[in-house]
Amino acid sequence: MQLARSVEEWDALCSRGQDSPFVHDKSAWDACVSKRDGVLGELSDEAIEEISKTIEFSQGGLAHFTYEKAGRELGKTQIDRIFELFGIGRTLATSYKDHYCKKKGTCSSKLFRICTSNC
Repeated sequence: MQLARSVEEWDALCSRGQDSPFVHDKSAWDACVSKRDGVLGELSDEAIEEISKTIEFSQGGLAHFTYEKAGRELGKTQIDRIFELFGIGRTLATSYKDHYCKKKGTCSSKLFRICTSNC
């Protein structure tokens, strides 16, 4: 289970769809939330709810979500642990975090958001 470090690796991971070992759709996210293992167990209900209400998937992987509450609870260095649930490594997370999906295919800067190339 290797985390994506580049857009190319991310695209390859997303092309696996249902065969991905990472959270790749809403039902996989809901299953992860119901267990509340690992980093999700460290978050408040409000932080989980914020992510759950804003999360969107596209093209076999994460498109975007808001993590303001989770970011404040975990801090900047630990928030990457959430991105890893989706297969996004720290190097790639640096490019994707603090961006939101302005419109299909267009990410723009905004704190406490993540926007991937699947936007």
